[in-house]
Amino acid sequence: MKKLLVAVLCMALLLAGCNGGNASEASSSEASTEAEIQVESEESSQDTSNVSENLYESDTLLTKNAADVEYQIPSTWDSGSNESDNVTYYYDDGMMVMVQLQSVEYDSYDDVVTPENEESIKNSTLDGIKNGAESYEEISSETIEILGLTGFRYVANAKISGIEWFMDSVLFVYNRNLYVFGMLVDLDSGLDYSLEFASLLDSIVVVESQNDGIEGIYADLKSSMDEVVRDLGYSGAMTALIMGEFKETFEFVSNMDSFSDAGDGEEFTKFLRAISYFEVFYDEGTVGKEVGERGWDAIRSLMLMDGEFHAKMEELKSLYESTGNTLSDTSYEAGQYKIGQDMPSGEYVIFSNSGSGYFAVTSDSNGDDIIANENFDYNSIITVKDGEYLELSRCYAVPISEVNTLPLDSANMLKVGLHISAGEYKLIADSDRAYYCIYNDGRQNDIESNDNFSGQAYVTIEDGQYLLLSRCHIEQ
Repeated sequence: MKKLLVAVLCMALLLAGCNGGNASEASSSEASTEAEIQVESEESSQDTSNVSENLYESDTLLTKNAADVEYQIPSTWDSGSNESDNVTYYYDDGMMVMVQLQSVEYDSYDDVVTPENEESIKNSTLDGIKNGAESYEEISSETIEILGLTGFRYVANAKISGIEWFMDSVLFVYNRNLYVFGMLVDLDSGLDYSLEFASLLDSIVVVESQNDGIEGIYADLKSSMDEVVRDLGYSGAMTALIMGEFKETFEFVSNMDSFSDAGDGEEFTKFLRAISYFEVFYDEGTVGKEVGERGWDAIRSLMLMDGEFHAKMEELKSLYESTGNTLSDTSYEAGQYKIGQDMPSGEYVIFSNSGSGYFAVTSDSNGDDIIANENFDYNSIITVKDGEYLELSRCYAVPISEVNTLPLDSANMLKVGLHISAGEYKLIADSDRAYYCIYNDGRQNDIESNDNFSGQAYVTIEDGQYLLLSRCHIEQ
């Protein structure tokens, strides 16, 4: 947090490079003498003998825009304005006003400020401003409310680029943009622009934009989809279904360029349901939760057409595949495969994509001589040999070399030493009659131990073995 805020709130660092403007010229003769200026207290610095006319009362006002807000300035300021990157500067006699706009990761400070961290966040922003000044004497720093949101205000005397300034600045975040409105008055000018700065702040209003309507549609869409998945509820079978839908629709959604590419909406709806499921039912700090959050962030970019959608979908793919599940082409969808011809021999993890998957390994193409078969909710593991036939129904197969992790709370089969460590585990039944089996090989025919149980049971497993779980899960 501190790193982000300091990076975007270093207002004084930006100001330090702007001493070629009108305000600096107004004090150039005094600065060239290098006369020492005594930084005074709040009372003395404001007790000026020369009070400027309040331009907001006597001059034509101009309306300016900065992203989602509007503000007003006297027309005389505009004649001496200039822009540098994301900062606009306005000048009057002995004074400079700066309006800075910077993208951030939050909709507002209210999203990140809590009673516990408010002081540290305020201090971190203040540290950023101090670091840009040769000297800095704080007059006040406080949390304020602006546009109904939390903001920060800092008042100080500061020396920047060899010039002594009275500095007043207000910072707030709205709709993922940081706004900084800052005023610097040359202390040697003896002028008081406090009324002008107060009028500037009072003039700030939110602008109704096209994005406001899109943001509303996005919020309604996400809320309704979250409600849908809450009604579905969480279960191992539903998790398997959702993961299948996510995999099934990911490529389609990734290739979209706009909302209109959704077609009949079926695949798009499945994808939205999947990311809502991950976000609603997975705990903070888990990959599942992050997949849901990043998925919705990508959909927001798609709706806003901000140019970031495809990059965010690539990041989402990398995150999802870090769980051991794959969205790559190295997978075999439902159908019958001849091993050694349609797919290589070896060990495969088979994932359900409908909540109830089925596979069968047979020695003949008619499927009469069954070597191994199984119904499962989430996944199974099987080793197949050249010349055999693998039938996949409502599921897909991925080489086990690409599946380094499996979720212990929903997986039906785990390889010991790869997906789970050797040792003793407590199993909890999910129904009145649960079952476990420990295999010594990936062919599912060398049984070390198995049992039907209710309530709970304990198992001890060793590297190289396979643990099959049916209607039960591992206590974590």
